[in-house]
Amino acid sequence: MRRSIVGPLILIGVGVLFLLHNVYPEVPLGEMFGRYWPFLLILWGGLRLIEVLALASMSKPLPRSAVSGGEWVLVVFIFIIGSGIYAAHNYTGWFPDGRALRGLVVDFGEPFDYTVPAATQSCGKTPHLIIESFRGNARIVGGDSESIEVNGRKTIRAMQQRDADQADKQTPMELVASNGNQVIIRLNQDHVGDRLRVSHDLDITVPKGASVECHGRYGDFDVRGISGNVDIDSDNAGVRLQDIGGGVKVNVQKSDIVRAVDVRGTVDLRGHGQDVELENIQGQVSLEGAFTGQMQFRNLAQPLRLEGTQTELKVARTPGEIRLSPGDLVANNLVGPIQINARSRDIQISDFSQALDLTVDRGDIELRPSAGNMPKLEVRTRSGDIDLGLPPGARFDLKAQTDHGEVHNEFGAPLATSEVGDGASISGSAGNGPSLRLQTDRGSVTVRKSNASDGDEPSAAPAAPAPPTRQKGPKPAALPPSAPTSA
Repeated sequence: MRRSIVGPLILIGVGVLFLLHNVYPEVPLGEMFGRYWPFLLILWGGLRLIEVLALASMSKPLPRSAVSGGEWVLVVFIFIIGSGIYAAHNYTGWFPDGRALRGLVVDFGEPFDYTVPAATQSCGKTPHLIIESFRGNARIVGGDSESIEVNGRKTIRAMQQRDADQADKQTPMELVASNGNQVIIRLNQDHVGDRLRVSHDLDITVPKGASVECHGRYGDFDVRGISGNVDIDSDNAGVRLQDIGGGVKVNVQKSDIVRAVDVRGTVDLRGHGQDVELENIQGQVSLEGAFTGQMQFRNLAQPLRLEGTQTELKVARTPGEIRLSPGDLVANNLVGPIQINARSRDIQISDFSQALDLTVDRGDIELRPSAGNMPKLEVRTRSGDIDLGLPPGARFDLKAQTDHGEVHNEFGAPLATSEVGDGASISGSAGNGPSLRLQTDRGSVTVRKSNASDGDEPSAAPAAPAPPTRQKGPKPAALPPSAPTSA
């Protein structure tokens, strides 16, 4: 009977996927499988080929069929399920209709480029610019004029040149003044059939006092140097904003990055995507949705509220920074009250003041409060270690307990340890200070003295920082300083 390693490898792969889903529920496994399922068949066929070649090299009898009938049935099921998931994530219906299939055919066409005739519209100092139903990339920059200027190029993907030429005539750009100071950029991309795809790359200059409203289907938006509000709503877009005087609203269903620097108003971000970078924001910041990449917040003057699938976070002010990766949260120089509720994440916070309320289902916690103002602590983790560094001479009333684990008193007097069933506790008071309550169901608790360098220097992470390694030892290292990210 012929034996194969393919079956066990497939079981291991399926098990790894289910484990990844349990540990990181926000990872879009369904979308990933729908996009990359053909690689499973390639890997399968490659392993089968290696097995046959190995048998031939050892002069052993070759199987009559390298792939059995049952395996062909499984291949058909993988094809149906993978195609169905891809269709569900990329088309409006649960299965691609005629329009979707024609869209797939367009991808095999050839791109044809056309120049967009430059257009100018007088609008005053504070116009409201609207871009309708847009596919493509738009760069919007504030200038000193009292008019809106638009130029760029158009790309039409089609099977034949004559079809592209006809679509170019059907999709003229219109710059329309409406309702006083409102100006609309209408590109008429929906005037062509489903078998063609039209996109634009636009350079737009507006008065500095302008506000911008963009409605897009696919593409990137780059807006900078305006004093009005920015409102972007898109199915799939990268968003980059800089030097915005008003408030910012961004709603994206899919995004590789949302970046905002030097915003004097509020920032409201909703939807789904990957990386988020917010820096020098004077207004309140609110985020809601599933963003699975690197999230970085620096120099936020007002409260930050994050409601994600994996983590909920509230901070009064962030003079320093907060960095979130899929498995870590690292923060430095925060002003509370601070509230964090995370499912599975290692937490490292240094140089923070005011109250901290922290709850983690699974993850290690490392805390270094600021020396000047000892905050109240309520810290809980169901599974993980807790490491607390207290400034020498701090005033506090501490009680730390583990139900299944060990405690380590590296602070010394007035703290004392005791055993409690399968666990242990540390307790003690120094002066009339705030209450510090630490609790882990399964893990160790360490209380130590922090040195003068812990948490004193606020750091700024680079554009794509790697998750920091959690330091072990009697004197944990501070977060490494780095240069701020350029616009």
